[in-house]
Amino acid sequence: MVYRCNFNFGEDSNGSTIALIASNIVAKKVPGTVKQLIGKRLVKRNVLARNIYDWDMAISGVYQGTTDEIETFKDNIYNLQGVKQSYTDGVSSHTGSYLIDNNGFQVDEEPEKYKNGYITYTLNLIQWNQE
Repeated sequence: MVYRCNFNFGEDSNGSTIALIASNIVAKKVPGTVKQLIGKRLVKRNVLARNIYDWDMAISGVYQGTTDEIETFKDNIYNLQGVKQSYTDGVSSHTGSYLIDNNGFQVDEEPEKYKNGYITYTLNLIQWNQE
């Protein structure tokens, strides 16, 4: 499923919900894994013959703002690494607890984009609570 929408993921350091606009969200069901957090790293273990599935979300978007706002946005997302966060995008089956996958936040930091007040990013999330 590919679509464009607003989504909320986690909270910033002030306790405010982080609301973003995605240019593309790809949601797919993948075989469920047993998950464990070790520090800020996510360890996933496959279990054979398991009929439980996770939502795997690949989100790409553009963030616009001043240089300070861009840096704050990046810091807020990096701080969410390794912590279960609530996710909503208007599709009720996607709502739940998610984690940023290992190395799942990437930012295109070209200097021209910073000068023009925007960056592009990708965010890969994996569902924590399974169906």
